[in-house]
Amino acid sequence: MRIVVSVGVVVLVLDQITKIWAASALVDRNIDLFWTARFNLTRNFGSAFGVGSGIGRWLGVLILFVIGGVLWYARTITDRRMVVLFGAIAGGAIGNVIDRIFRAKDGFMSGGVIDFIDFQWWPIFNVADIAVVCGAMGLMWLSFREPA
Repeated sequence: MRIVVSVGVVVLVLDQITKIWAASALVDRNIDLFWTARFNLTRNFGSAFGVGSGIGRWLGVLILFVIGGVLWYARTITDRRMVVLFGAIAGGAIGNVIDRIFRAKDGFMSGGVIDFIDFQWWPIFNVADIAVVCGAMGLMWLSFREPA
């Protein structure tokens, strides 16, 4: 569990630092990086790709249960690679739930998740999203490589 917690905390800290920066530096401007990449502040009140903006509160509660399940299951895993990936998923999920809780203005879990990495041809995302997606893809990759 030490590895899961350590990786999760690193992801969570990086996510929150970058969101604090984005929330202050990108209020009235975008920052062009290269090609179509830019930093562009937005808030996502729904789920992935901004779908379901009216279900953000319930989604936040569901994610809390998923985080609990991930952490519970991670206790049984012995493969260090998988433990690291579970930590990334948990840290990213917690980072986005923190936004829903602490950036709320209209009650419990009403806050929008801060997204700011924008390629202009893909939905805008953040560090937590990267950790969750890469963690899940890594787990799938490992599951296909390991014998049953």
